[in-house]
Amino acid sequence: KTAVTHADSRQKIEALNAWASGLISQSDFDEAETLLQQAQQLAAQQNDLLNESISLVRLGIIAYYRGDNHAARDHYEASLKSARQLKNLPRQAASLINLVGVYHGLGDISQATIFGEEALSIVKMIGDRAKESVILNNLGAIYFSIGANETAQEYHQQALVLSQTLRDRLNESLSASNLSLVLCELNNYITAKYFAEIALDIDKEIGDRLGQGYSLTALARAQRKLNEIDEAIEANMEAISIRHSIGQSGEAIENIVELN
Repeated sequence: KTAVTHADSRQKIEALNAWASGLISQSDFDEAETLLQQAQQLAAQQNDLLNESISLVRLGIIAYYRGDNHAARDHYEASLKSARQLKNLPRQAASLINLVGVYHGLGDISQATIFGEEALSIVKMIGDRAKESVILNNLGAIYFSIGANETAQEYHQQALVLSQTLRDRLNESLSASNLSLVLCELNNYITAKYFAEIALDIDKEIGDRLGQGYSLTALARAQRKLNEIDEAIEANMEAISIRHSIGQSGEAIENIVELN
């Protein structure tokens, strides 16, 4: 009878987590948060560390999207603690990937880098090449933010090659845009423009409006450096229009949130 009760509870927790995940993708954060809090409490009562870790990661994602990096950090670190207790490497990687973005946002580059390198080590160990591409891009973005442009270039080039091997068009575009921004800082403007155009073509092909905004921003920067002023203005205005239409702002190519 007890076993049946535990099984029923686990199914309920999994259902709540799955429901919340769908709501997050629809940006219904308030309802998702309520469901995840219920799931996390039930999981804690049942000592279900796996589902508790999942609930905590998704609560962290909501906090991250709301701009509350401190709350996101607390949720991700709690999720990581559960995953470490389980010795569940994929769950550890999911928590670590998100912690990279949070600590980067908090300005703690040292801790972001530590978590990023640990996550990279784990995904290589378990053979998750898709997440490896994500982490390489995240680490590249961190090094770029502190002006370590040669190191950033290495990470983004690795991410680009890997995403091409995997035929992951989304990450291929992101890698190319990131690489373009880095190459601009390294005064390699022609190649920077080349990669921005590659990224833009991919974004148009797959219908990624957010990606188009990033790619156009990178393209405008390269064009400006090449003194192609009219073209740069046109690309920048189009990027601004896209960002406004989808509720985004800013120029930086930032970290991908791990939705797991």
